[in-house]
Amino acid sequence: MKVSVLNFKKLADNPDFRLDADYAVHPYTQGGAKFHAKFLPLNDLVSYISSGHTPYHHDMVTGDVDFVTIDCLSDLTLDTTNFKHITKAQFDSEFKSNRVVANSILCTIKRRICRAYPFLAEPEAPIAMNQDVAFIIPKETTDAAYLASYLGCKIGQNYAWQNKTEQMNPYISVASLGRLPIAIVSKEFQGIIRNLFLKLDAFNRESCEQHVKAEQSLLKELNLASWQPRHKKSFVKKYSDTQAMQRVDAEYFQPKYEEIVNAIKRSKVYARLGDIVSIKKCFEPGSAAYQETGIPFVRVSNLSKFGINPGNQQYISELLYKELVDNQPKTGEILLSKDASPGIAYHLNKDPGRIIPSSGILRLNVKSGIDVSPEYLTLVLNSTIVQKQIERDAGGSIINHWLVDQVKKTLIPILPITQQKELVKQLQGSFANRDMAARLLELSKRGIEIAIEKSEKDAKEYLAAESKKAKIKI
Repeated sequence: MKVSVLNFKKLADNPDFRLDADYAVHPYTQGGAKFHAKFLPLNDLVSYISSGHTPYHHDMVTGDVDFVTIDCLSDLTLDTTNFKHITKAQFDSEFKSNRVVANSILCTIKRRICRAYPFLAEPEAPIAMNQDVAFIIPKETTDAAYLASYLGCKIGQNYAWQNKTEQMNPYISVASLGRLPIAIVSKEFQGIIRNLFLKLDAFNRESCEQHVKAEQSLLKELNLASWQPRHKKSFVKKYSDTQAMQRVDAEYFQPKYEEIVNAIKRSKVYARLGDIVSIKKCFEPGSAAYQETGIPFVRVSNLSKFGINPGNQQYISELLYKELVDNQPKTGEILLSKDASPGIAYHLNKDPGRIIPSSGILRLNVKSGIDVSPEYLTLVLNSTIVQKQIERDAGGSIINHWLVDQVKKTLIPILPITQQKELVKQLQGSFANRDMAARLLELSKRGIEIAIEKSEKDAKEYLAAESKKAKIKI
């Protein structure tokens, strides 16, 4: 058991007046952290900070303006493949202040908190954001790339998670975000971090483009390359249809979902997911079992189509791992989320090391004798083909739950193995670029941490040595 004794006045001076144990026992609250750098609250370094919102009367599909949600953001990464869309009219009328400009930042404030992406130049097209994303404009003295990088490093994340509130999902208010301590470093060091971001952003963009091309190739094979889902305000269905599907909600029967299903059925070969893979459920030990060190416990918030994000990583003990070892994923399996953000699929093409996934994640393994590449299947699961089926099945609640029976019934088109291999080849280039970006991301984070904990001189020496190993000039 951890015990901390704090002066009541110190807690009362906090604008949020926090009395919860998680805040009180935090090492930064107790003054246990010894830092070389000085700190200022985020509010002192920015000229504007707010959150976005979701427009009224939206369907998030039709429209010309890109719309960012928390599923689009991770550390210094903007996943354009997850963009939603709103109309230009909605953008013009409802986003007069929150408009992405040069040297601005989008930052998550819910679930995966303080995962930020900087815009160093004016975006080519307008971009809006929902209420779970904060919009920040730093002052000229603070570089957006440095600030976004700091929020993702260990020290920035520790401050963020100390100041979160635990609702149905972890959340940090815009007011609390504005009070976060930000380490002050020199303009020169900010420039080094900015250059690192430019390098990793180029790798990430190339990776995204390659992944989009692979998905477009898949859709082309199914004659869906130009398909645009349309939300219809009125349509007719038979009562027998509601009986057959045991659903009476109108959204489930939207024609756009039927169009996807019919396109799959027109392909030469297709199958239900449960017929081509074995599905294993994972285990949830509860937050009381979480530790600061130990065996990584992978939750849905750690999972993306490009890998396992170590941000906000929780851990379990060696003893508990031994009890749960049957839940250890193996090389070749696919991790698939079913709760909160259902339908995120990641193929374990190499040994994941010792990890335990949460109950919100399923382990899929292609059955013996089934002529389906796991890499190809992962592409299909992440594509519009399956995402629309999930939207139909899991929608309608505050937190989405994709039931295992629904997962098993999901339709999967099966292309000839030669075509599968061509698609997989495109994906391999995407993942190679993503791996390089991830390497530079960790380099940037550690460099910032060293500058704060020791000195900028030590950080520069570290970055120089590591960038030389990576054969990257910064």
